[in-house]
Amino acid sequence: MNIAEQHYLPKALTIAMSLITLGIQQAHAEATTPSITNETAKSVDQLPTISVMASRGTALKDMDISTTVLTRTQISNAPETSIDQIINKIPGIVVPARPSTQIHPTGQMLNIRGFGTSTNGLTLVLLDGIPVNDPYFRTINWAQIPKDQVERIEVIRGGGATSLWGNMAMGGVINIITRHPENKTELSVSAGSFDSQSYGISTGYKIDDHWEVGLSYDGSRSDGYQQIPEQYRHPAMTTTQSQTDNVYFKTTYTPTDFSQYFLTLQASQTSEDHSTYALANNQWNTYRASLGGKTDITKDTSLNMLGWYQYTEMETQNASNNGYTLATPNNGTPFVSQKEKAEYDSFGTSMYLQTAWRNLTDLKVGVDYRQIGVKDPLNIYNASGYQGNITAEANHQFAGIFAQGVYRPFVIPLDITLGLRQDYWKASDAKTYGNYRGSDINNALPDQSSNHFNPRIGLKYQVNDMLDLRAAAYKNFSAPGLNQMYRSFVSGTGYTIPNTDLMAQTNKGAEAGFDFKYQDFSLSGTYFNNKVNNYIDYATVKTGCSVVNNYCGTGVTSAQTLKQYINAGDAKMQGFELIANWQIFDRLSLNAGYTRTKAELVSTTNPASVTPTGQQLGQIPLWNVSAGAAWQATDKLNIALQLRDFPDYWNNTAHTQKNDGALTADVSVNYQANDKLKLYLIAQNIGDTSYYDQGLSYLADGSVNTSGSGTVPSYALPLAVTVGAKYTF
Repeated sequence: MNIAEQHYLPKALTIAMSLITLGIQQAHAEATTPSITNETAKSVDQLPTISVMASRGTALKDMDISTTVLTRTQISNAPETSIDQIINKIPGIVVPARPSTQIHPTGQMLNIRGFGTSTNGLTLVLLDGIPVNDPYFRTINWAQIPKDQVERIEVIRGGGATSLWGNMAMGGVINIITRHPENKTELSVSAGSFDSQSYGISTGYKIDDHWEVGLSYDGSRSDGYQQIPEQYRHPAMTTTQSQTDNVYFKTTYTPTDFSQYFLTLQASQTSEDHSTYALANNQWNTYRASLGGKTDITKDTSLNMLGWYQYTEMETQNASNNGYTLATPNNGTPFVSQKEKAEYDSFGTSMYLQTAWRNLTDLKVGVDYRQIGVKDPLNIYNASGYQGNITAEANHQFAGIFAQGVYRPFVIPLDITLGLRQDYWKASDAKTYGNYRGSDINNALPDQSSNHFNPRIGLKYQVNDMLDLRAAAYKNFSAPGLNQMYRSFVSGTGYTIPNTDLMAQTNKGAEAGFDFKYQDFSLSGTYFNNKVNNYIDYATVKTGCSVVNNYCGTGVTSAQTLKQYINAGDAKMQGFELIANWQIFDRLSLNAGYTRTKAELVSTTNPASVTPTGQQLGQIPLWNVSAGAAWQATDKLNIALQLRDFPDYWNNTAHTQKNDGALTADVSVNYQANDKLKLYLIAQNIGDTSYYDQGLSYLADGSVNTSGSGTVPSYALPLAVTVGAKYTF
């Protein structure tokens, strides 16, 4: 697969359009870029109040739950090259230490407070208020969100926002806001380790006092780094080469001082060649359109509307090697085990009225709807060749109605927030069909649906000008994903089978915390406790599959083990987080965060070997520490440092595969040479710490499982240096 050829057209078209727009723009007005001032080093708490779209209009300072906002300056100066790695340094958030373009699209993990793994997405990610969790796999393609196009990142931790957003927001909400069109053109380019390059052009034009348009192209490519340790590396294993291309168009129309509307169009292509084995590759293409706006009806009342449509293709080719083990890494010959091209679309709409009435402020009443449809044809092979095909089709529908308001008594400084939400979920029109080794497959699967009432209540009490106390309790749900219910696939010597009997996960949670601020120092702390019923986990349900038992009754000759998404039982997630920011003086700020999360199954109906109780759930570190500093050394020079520390943790709930913990540091140097030119250097993992982001497998006696042929261990990102420049016209 020649990924360069596949990505040439959108790149060429966008650059041509940008150059044309640049010519028009320069003919009308000269763009300017403000110089960096001492404000660059200031912390979030010293910035003006920002309306947090992740909370559908509620101001950050008024919320009764834990939140974080990263500004455009903080994102631009961050010592990481991609959005996923920036988010990984926000207190309480965990994503893989490998860049997203070095991991299979279905293996992306996002975790907040123990909610969310690579196999059970429970945190909602929005791009300008639109869900970007993959509609089928529920993972996030971070490569579709270029760092240079982000205005700010808003984070709401915990389930306190689910009365507004419903499904999938158990762990929290992350809303990524793209830049508003600006009357200027920017060029960017960078080069770095592993023959990595990035390049981009963005341009904006103000047509008149009402219309603004913006267009951008951002691309990157990399030869990748060697993830597989040399002692476990088969000769056919190689680095994962990647290429990304993103085209983004945005226009805003402001007909009056009381209304604004927008239209966005986005095309994103992400390719990975040689995913572990040279035979393996995948491509993830997404095309999205959205339309929305806000109209102020009165001083205190506004109507907000949003609609979107998204079409996605995920094409993957997996490779297997039945002779490979850690003890005999050179054995066997890899072969193509699966070819798959899933096609799915998603559309949705939402509308809510925001108003105030007497002592009720920030009152919202609204509805939302979303529908997802998928067709996923899978072709299965073994070492001898083609074996057959299985296609899965299904639809999921989500509908919700919600109301939330804040009551503020006149006599005491107390805000009481009450939210009510009714959700409806339906899985329908599901079927699997095909032909495997001469036997026809034709199964119509039953529909299922459920209703969920999800209330929340919160309190925020202003003790004095320095201290606020807050607490919230909530109930929420997350429906099983389409891939969890219907997808089957071969990976290595494991075969994952569908589970159409999966039930929705439900959660009852509570949290209590404080926000303290004294001059330029702020400290917040939160204790949280959640009880999840019908927790979905990805488990090995059968081993020892062979020709003797017809490969555990499946007939799939590549399968030595069977895996499945299951309702593992009831889980408990509890812990606490501390977040501090200190503006020591005008040019230097410090930040730090500590999160501790105990997450475990407390009951199960499955065998202990499948879903053990009383031990940490897979992919959830027990604790996580982050710390950083931003120093505006001069008016032109900014230096940023970010640290992250975490312990060893298990990759699965059965505790047979362990990932390494590590202390890593990233640093960036940003130099504004003049009003038009910015130069920067980013060094990630400056200590070149070597550790497994996907670890070794272990036997019950604690020894390394060298005889298994399952998951291959993979290193996290080593030392990676990037230098770049941005020029503004």
